[in-house]
Amino acid sequence: MTSLYVASTDSKLYCLDRATGKIKWQYYASSGLTVSPVVTADTVYQTVPGKGVTAIDKTTGEYNRKPRWVAPGTTQFLSQDDVNVYLRRSYNSVVAVDRRTGAEKSRSKRHDLDVFATNAKDSMIYAATSNGTVYAVRPVSKPGSVGEIVRADDDGFEYLRLASAE
Repeated sequence: MTSLYVASTDSKLYCLDRATGKIKWQYYASSGLTVSPVVTADTVYQTVPGKGVTAIDKTTGEYNRKPRWVAPGTTQFLSQDDVNVYLRRSYNSVVAVDRRTGAEKSRSKRHDLDVFATNAKDSMIYAATSNGTVYAVRPVSKPGSVGEIVRADDDGFEYLRLASAE
């Protein structure tokens, strides 16, 4: 890893060279950034207050980066797979957006999950309710009843069906 990513209250996300400290690129947000970015192999996800989660290309682009997409109404990056990025919405549901375009593809109907963890390694979504029930959820986007538990494994993982956004 040759870069360090810093969200600043001056409304910029900086990509710094770890060896020299020089700015490699920067992204101008519309307001001060108070949440750390989530870095994956090819994308930096930054929550921008009042705008949503923003996807910024990590390796290519101009010095002043433009976002690849912005997902309005979202507040947190949760996880991703090869096709989708899973984000927390402001009212505690989960939305799946296209990894390339940010277009909403599906969403959960649950609103009882209060605490979420960020997972940049795989598609598993970690969440908990206010009464202390903790979930490890694998998203399922295939047809069926929305919000139903598709199956629960002995290892504690649940597979939750998301609704189509169409």
